[in-house]
Amino acid sequence: MPEKDQKAGGSPLDFNRIEEWLEHQGLLKGLGMFSSADWINEMVGRAVSGSLPKKPSAMNGKMRPSEKQPDVFETHRFVIVKFQLARDTDFSAIRVFVRPDRVKLSGMPEGDLNTDLPRLVVPSSARALYSSGVLQIKIKKRRMDTGYVEVGIRFE
Repeated sequence: MPEKDQKAGGSPLDFNRIEEWLEHQGLLKGLGMFSSADWINEMVGRAVSGSLPKKPSAMNGKMRPSEKQPDVFETHRFVIVKFQLARDTDFSAIRVFVRPDRVKLSGMPEGDLNTDLPRLVVPSSARALYSSGVLQIKIKKRRMDTGYVEVGIRFE
């Protein structure tokens, strides 16, 4: 760029000249789509939905079409999972396992049933109750500690 343009406050990158050069080279044909943001939203949406793993179904893909999904809901302090079970279910074989993000019901004739939880929970707080064909598992939500913890600095 000429020295006089820079002294007059011009930028060393003259975007008007760059755009003229790109047009002359035929490189700006078809770039009119950049004037609208709609195509960007659509493209980003497709890219994100294609690259991120889908959230597993409530039963983590192990559910057969004939089975009902459990009801999972939250109260202020709890996450509650309700499984519909037949009254003639053999409860001596059924076991309930809870981890911070998932509940697993094992020992079912059709295999283990898993369901993801909407919030992290405290597994040791879980309580299970069977009544009228419904196995209800009630688990305390994990509280988020917003306080800071001081971390010591090691020196070598």
